[in-house]
Amino acid sequence: MARVLVVSHSAKDRDLVLWKSVLEHNPLVDLVIPILESEKSSGLQETLLGHPRVVPLPAIEPFGKGHSSMWIKGLPKLAASGKYDLVHVAFEPWALIPQAICGKVPTVVHGAESVVREAPLLLRVRRVGIGRVLKKAAGVLAWGQTSLDAFREVGLPETTPQGVIPVGIPDPSFFRREPLDLAPGPLRVLFVGRLVPEKGILTLINAAGTLNRLIHLRVFGGGPLQNSLADLASAYPDVILSVEGIGTAEQVAAGMAWSHVVVIPSEPHESWKEQWGRVAVEAMLSGRPTVVSDSGELPLLVAEPKLVFPAGDTVALAAILERLDENRQELSNIGEKLRESAERFSPDKLVLELDEFWNQVERSTHRH
Repeated sequence: MARVLVVSHSAKDRDLVLWKSVLEHNPLVDLVIPILESEKSSGLQETLLGHPRVVPLPAIEPFGKGHSSMWIKGLPKLAASGKYDLVHVAFEPWALIPQAICGKVPTVVHGAESVVREAPLLLRVRRVGIGRVLKKAAGVLAWGQTSLDAFREVGLPETTPQGVIPVGIPDPSFFRREPLDLAPGPLRVLFVGRLVPEKGILTLINAAGTLNRLIHLRVFGGGPLQNSLADLASAYPDVILSVEGIGTAEQVAAGMAWSHVVVIPSEPHESWKEQWGRVAVEAMLSGRPTVVSDSGELPLLVAEPKLVFPAGDTVALAAILERLDENRQELSNIGEKLRESAERFSPDKLVLELDEFWNQVERSTHRH
């Protein structure tokens, strides 16, 4: 088996679920986690930082904020130390780190972006090195099929080992199936996400308001729309709106248990569409009917076409919510079907897929 150095894009708990399982399963893997000065006091997983095969390295963002501009000090030297057969970088292929490493050591690049060729000119300019990285990479993974298709469109060779393995998977110890409360009362709808137009929260409120039946909508998230949602919902007397700010994993899991339905109504933007859908998988693991728009990867996650609506279409979304409310006895069956589907994202399963992919890359590298 290959000796692998994994480089995480984040030191936050919610981004380390897969890598924690990899460390537990595979003794030949070391993990670099970037430590930004701004994050030292919050969001770090202390137990993982103390792991003997975890290497915390100082990180900076020299060209603004974001993973693509991140630089990890000391990483190139560690990657070229000869200790590792492969370096696996969980960054977009145009980011600074894969651009610096790819071609010098066998490198697997693991990105999520699903808008590449059709992105606005400024973004395409910033991503000018993507073709070189994709051609030099020893292997390429994407979080979702739409991302992999986007990489192929801009030059990923057919002969390069490639596949789909999401990184930002939920922690299954938080998100477990809870029984649905089917007692009479308002339909309980949960939204979790950034409160910006492209996440579709306005579409959801407008759809709920057209139903002429009581809807209790709980919202976890923060963003520029947060203070205006109450005014919008006030136009709909049958909508009970609770805006609760950014929730912890525990709070979101409790919200899932409270809900009848979880809605992810994301809407494509010229520079973005839904790359994967962590909230959708959290909802499915919780056994909740999960209604999604057709933005990006979402319809591929929710294996139930009747729960997918055209992005931005309030009428279609309202029709789905109405149908679910009128058939509450079916909610448990729908939720269980989705829960079983979400098992494909369990850490134990993905760890084995990663092992096989790394072995495939190592065999391909030796052939060349």
